[in-house]
Amino acid sequence: MEYGGIPLTKIRGGFRSAIDELARLIRQERAWLLHSHGPRMNILASYAAKRQQISWTATIHSNPLYDFLGHPLKTFLFPKLHLWHLRRASGLFVVQPSLGDLLPCKTILEVPNAISLPVAARSQAEYRTLWQAKLGLPPSARFMGTAARLDPVKNLDVLIQSVAKFPEVDVHLCIAGDGRERAALEALTDRLGVRDRVHFLGFLESLEDFYGALDVHVLPSRSEGAPTSVLEAFMALQTSDRTFRHCAACCWTVRQVKLCLLAMRRHWQQPCVDYLRMTCCERITCRCFESKCCHCTLAIA
Repeated sequence: MEYGGIPLTKIRGGFRSAIDELARLIRQERAWLLHSHGPRMNILASYAAKRQQISWTATIHSNPLYDFLGHPLKTFLFPKLHLWHLRRASGLFVVQPSLGDLLPCKTILEVPNAISLPVAARSQAEYRTLWQAKLGLPPSARFMGTAARLDPVKNLDVLIQSVAKFPEVDVHLCIAGDGRERAALEALTDRLGVRDRVHFLGFLESLEDFYGALDVHVLPSRSEGAPTSVLEAFMALQTSDRTFRHCAACCWTVRQVKLCLLAMRRHWQQPCVDYLRMTCCERITCRCFESKCCHCTLAIA
């Protein structure tokens, strides 16, 4: 198995057998440094590196305290176990500086996430028409969306509740991705009466036309470092002349998403407004999106 010319080895089995296999690979490759990603792999890597007496490091992508939401026992036990193992790392990498404040390690280096994607091949109108046809929606429909696994840490119920707060606006929420929370989120749309305006798209092989059709991309996760989906959405905002044509936002509460939708409704027919960036906390009190508001920022490209 390989990806991009790089050989890959899939580790199977339970906890102990995974550590054994990882230790075997270290011996086979004569590795002197092990670099892991993700809380589960970090724990396994810590054990394997100690057994083989080599240095170990990891890249932290999110708040370790939120990595196991949805399982009461795991939520209580695994973050503590993960943080305990991180103390044994030779050093840690983070994708944004604030994560370093949460980690029990003295040597921490920031390495921001980055992507390089081609400029959108079509216009937003073409992408939007494509998805309106796929979903059987009228030309007046506008799209808010997110690409994420359906997991409690992604906080996707916030988006669904926000859609319910605007019954008079023809905004449709498109969720690309799948996961264990899908049934619960679908049940929530039924309870709120918004099943016809929330579309679960499942796993998509290509996200270009998905991002290209959106008027606003919102990521309501409880914990993120430098999320790739926001970077992808930001790149998708670019047109061939390198200007921006719709909105991207990070929101954490229903109130913040409501504000984002209000701005979207207010500005989506005004091409001078190109990019909306929300930098606000849960105690947000403002109701405007003026460019000099202290609670949120409206960036005009």
